[in-house]
Amino acid sequence: MDGLITIAGCDKNMPGCMMALARLNVPGLFMYGGSIMPGQYNGRDVNIQDVFEAVGGYAKGDITFDELRDLECRACPGEGSCAGLFTANTMATAIEVMGMSLPGGRLHPGHRSAQTGRGARTSGALSRGCWRRTSAPATS
Repeated sequence: MDGLITIAGCDKNMPGCMMALARLNVPGLFMYGGSIMPGQYNGRDVNIQDVFEAVGGYAKGDITFDELRDLECRACPGEGSCAGLFTANTMATAIEVMGMSLPGGRLHPGHRSAQTGRGARTSGALSRGCWRRTSAPATS
């Protein structure tokens, strides 16, 4: 294998990508899949944390199952990592600071597939440049 571009978006698979890049010692980059955009429920922005709180509200009898299900279906309207201040977003920032991902890559939302396509092309070009210079984690 000449190089590796990893794409992840969860605190479960992001460390695996970083370990693979370090362990394989081949030219490569990490791409963050981006954060999910908030959903809309009763005229306000909602995310996964609102669903967590609503589960407690349902257990207490404050909301119905149908309300919980409706919120759950609206809180995560598309692609991306959890939209709270959770580990994946923090890890994406740390990975960028370490120089293992493209500058600004942690900022784009998950639904921006066109931007992700540009990022993939840029990552590929940078990886080819690293490969030509035989730049890998142990040699950088």
